[in-house]
Amino acid sequence: QSKVWGGNSAAAAASLVERVKSLDRSSELKKQYTPIVIQPHVVGAAQNRLISTLLECNSTQHGGSVFFQDRIPNSRGEYVDVLRFTIDQAIVRGEEKTVDGHISNRSNEELLSCELDSLTDFLIRREIIADRHADLYPLRPLERLKDIDDERPTLALVNRNVAPYLGMDSLGVHLHCYQKEGPIIKLWLAKRAPTKSHHANMLDPTVAGGHPFNLSLIENVTKEAYEEAGVPSEWIRKANPKFSDLTHDPITINTSKADGSCMKHSIYYSCDLEVPRSWRPRAVDGEVEEFLSYTMNELEHELRYGTAVRPSMVAVLVDFMIRHGQLKM
Repeated sequence: QSKVWGGNSAAAAASLVERVKSLDRSSELKKQYTPIVIQPHVVGAAQNRLISTLLECNSTQHGGSVFFQDRIPNSRGEYVDVLRFTIDQAIVRGEEKTVDGHISNRSNEELLSCELDSLTDFLIRREIIADRHADLYPLRPLERLKDIDDERPTLALVNRNVAPYLGMDSLGVHLHCYQKEGPIIKLWLAKRAPTKSHHANMLDPTVAGGHPFNLSLIENVTKEAYEEAGVPSEWIRKANPKFSDLTHDPITINTSKADGSCMKHSIYYSCDLEVPRSWRPRAVDGEVEEFLSYTMNELEHELRYGTAVRPSMVAVLVDFMIRHGQLKM
């Protein structure tokens, strides 16, 4: 049973458009963040209150801080405060050395990945993150290109748990498993396990997962679909008329935690799968507590008035309903 969103009739009556818009607090929070730069690219942003902590993280390459503060001109020629990787200048000069003074022959990506790995250990010691995640995310320039997933160079790899604190682009994949009974559509939602580190016990699409560097989007959807919901891999094929690959048209939205931290540009890729009426998803990897079947009327009511759905997933589920002609804004 979900609570009424906002706890008052005015909030409950707000349109879904306004509710989705309220997820993006970037205008409100922008002044609280400083861009992170790997010359010549902006790769993320750090919340200002975290900068003093980041400056204390020592480099494995030269013993000094991993980051340093600087002022550089933006595209309009105005000087702005930025946070730069200290290894950045050594790379530009071609003088990167190891701690013992020898010239390194590692690639820039390897050098930066090593520093980010050191940063992971540092943030664990400072109890900013609890532990390492098994996945690594690609650190890429923030420039918006038409094909978001493939055209930007990978500058380094960073642990998934660290990425939100650096304001990196965040990629997620989703699979909507739905059933049709005549004109009625029912969608399976996943209730996140109580052991999840964030948004425990809240509702997600049938399958929801982050996107690591070493898998294609469809490979990742296939993996996550089996691990989280027991979806047979052979169902997720373009040759299957019941499967729709919609990854060419992602949803993009700026998201942050409730306290304003970890603001990032989130890019959500989705696929749809019509499943047999006799099929039920089953939790395989323990990340889901249970699966719940929602009619479109029930889902619309929840999205408009409830608080059971993970906030950022409201946009993903609204998109599903619109695509299937089940929602009028």
